[in-house]
Amino acid sequence: MPPVDHWDRDLAQDGCARITPPRRWLFLSLAASLVLFPLGLDLWLTEGANRMVAGLLLGVSLVGAVVSGWRIARPARLEVTPAGVRYRHLDLAWSDVAGVRDRTTSGNRFVVLDLTDDAAARLGGGGRPVRRSDEGTCVEVPGPFDHHDELVAWLDDVRVRPRGGGARRG
Repeated sequence: MPPVDHWDRDLAQDGCARITPPRRWLFLSLAASLVLFPLGLDLWLTEGANRMVAGLLLGVSLVGAVVSGWRIARPARLEVTPAGVRYRHLDLAWSDVAGVRDRTTSGNRFVVLDLTDDAAARLGGGGRPVRRSDEGTCVEVPGPFDHHDELVAWLDDVRVRPRGGGARRG
């Protein structure tokens, strides 16, 4: 089943499609960190070894393990409902979203939800994941998601659907 059909089915049956980025690269990062930590520890304990290099290896591997473990346990989840979209502690009605697009920065892909002027003024502060730029105010959802381009197009399609449970545009 194509991913768009899967998301539409979840939206119709459960009233919510829950979309998370794949975690396979996070497991690889965690494994690399867990391999590098004992190497750094061994280097630290070796007589005459460069403590700066060993400390750097220990620190990077420890931070990598913690960040990877955290992101595996608590992935960024995008929840899509007929009424709107939820990301972290932010609940947006579709009327708050002016558009959906993709943004890539340094190889990292984001789903960008452009906010209307009213939503931007209402949500502008308070530690929310809202970003201001020359292009306007938006919410960036970190990916990459499996079928990232299809997800961006599907979100934009859901955004403009009639709220009475209308089906996907043809």
